[in-house]
Amino acid sequence: DGNGNWRWILVKGQKAINPLTHKAERAGIVIDNHARKQEALDTLQRAAELEAQVQTRTAELAARNAELLKSQQEALEATRAKSEFLSNMSHDIRTPMNAIVGMTAIAAANVEDPDRVRACLRKISLSSKHLLGLINDVLDMSKIESGKLTLNIDAISLRETVDSIVSIIQPQVKAKKQTFDIFIRDIDRENVYCDSVRLNQVLLNLLSNALKFTPEEGSITMTVSQEASPRGDGYVRTHFIVEDTGIGMSEEFQKRIFESFAREDSHRVQRTEGTGLGMAITKYIVDMMQGTIQVSSRVNEGSRFHVTLDLQVVEGAGEPMQLPAWDMLVVDDDEQLCTSAAENLCQIGVNAQWATGGAQALAVVREDGRIAVREAEPWV
Repeated sequence: DGNGNWRWILVKGQKAINPLTHKAERAGIVIDNHARKQEALDTLQRAAELEAQVQTRTAELAARNAELLKSQQEALEATRAKSEFLSNMSHDIRTPMNAIVGMTAIAAANVEDPDRVRACLRKISLSSKHLLGLINDVLDMSKIESGKLTLNIDAISLRETVDSIVSIIQPQVKAKKQTFDIFIRDIDRENVYCDSVRLNQVLLNLLSNALKFTPEEGSITMTVSQEASPRGDGYVRTHFIVEDTGIGMSEEFQKRIFESFAREDSHRVQRTEGTGLGMAITKYIVDMMQGTIQVSSRVNEGSRFHVTLDLQVVEGAGEPMQLPAWDMLVVDDDEQLCTSAAENLCQIGVNAQWATGGAQALAVVREDGRIAVREAEPWV
């Protein structure tokens, strides 16, 4: 056109005999069909746009359907897990309740036998504590699901925390003839801010699982150590590691161990009392403390749980203990205990060495040369 734009036109022509000249000539017409052609192109474009919208909407509906199916599957799994939980709970609650009822009846029937009554009362006490633990797990999970579980942050002593845990765990370890060792390493700040009740709950959950799933004469260790925190000088990164030589877990179960009501589908596990809530509660508390928890395990070899917390330091809590530069020799048949004790003594100013037996200890003393060692006379 006159503006330099392209236009659609239709040209039609054909040969014809001119009646006047009786000669073949060309005749044709030119039609401006730009509007009609443009309308057709616009229609095609709109159709393509509608097709693209239909495809997009179809993809969105397919994705939504997949999400709904996934949500439905998760709901079914949750329902199944809760049903199993209720079944397990009914059994786990009946066990201590039957013990309490039975021991009460036996005690009532033997009031004139103090020893028998004391034995019954002891069993009633143990069953009551177990029952209380089950109820507390259910209540804590209810608080978590309703968002009402909170932390009460206060100044605490890590030493006192570990002492209280040892006093609780040690009798159970002794009853199962297990070994329980605690290693304290590089503790620079003993006093920190934390919720002592919830920290105890986390550590006791981990240790209780280690006790339950470690056979007799197995070993359990807890290591507490510190390092500089990435959050700054006002914080200290504290590591709590619980290891055992128990039955371990499959890789598949490790992926869902922190889910509510999760229990491994194993005959050995199913025989062990528990709600399947302890690890879910533990994970939630650690998350609330802005920490992390990691698990590694192998079937029939044991498990390892590693909790990391960045705890705020209590300022003005006193200077670290410092002893004179005494020379001290640590002797034990456990090399890990020796190295841990020697490291801790060195940190507070003591010149510490270690040995794993009497012969090695005597060799260290002889090498030092400051103490005369006399061989014992043989018995006559």
